[in-house]
Amino acid sequence: KSKLTKSLFLFFILILSGDVEINPGPTVLPSNIKLAHINARSITSINATNKPRIIQDFVLDNNIDILAVSETWLKPASLPETLRYVTPPDYCLLHEQRVTGRGGGVGYLFRSCLQFKRLALNSFETFEVIGCKLSLLSNSTIFVNIY
Repeated sequence: KSKLTKSLFLFFILILSGDVEINPGPTVLPSNIKLAHINARSITSINATNKPRIIQDFVLDNNIDILAVSETWLKPASLPETLRYVTPPDYCLLHEQRVTGRGGGVGYLFRSCLQFKRLALNSFETFEVIGCKLSLLSNSTIFVNIY
């Protein structure tokens, strides 16, 4: 099957499941969990601006618990020092890089005290995806970041 056929098939399966909302919002999360999303277009860029510092300041100044990031531009060979430079103190970074080509990639910056675990998902040629499960008390919520 072609890439387009596979993508359309996945899209229609999601729609037919009847459990897809345009903006479902958190239903079981306490109101004090702060979520945000950014399209970073390279979280490690320090050319004209120091994006790692800007992202850290944004997360810390706004007291964000979970930050979903699109276009991380991280590579499989990204050094641990590079990843630490992007990650605020007491936060963790999970990411899925684009396998071929440049750009792309998705990830999450989240408070290290949260039970936020990566889910095993298939990889796709037409987009990047990362899924995580947040467990709080007796509730859990699944997060999926697709670019």
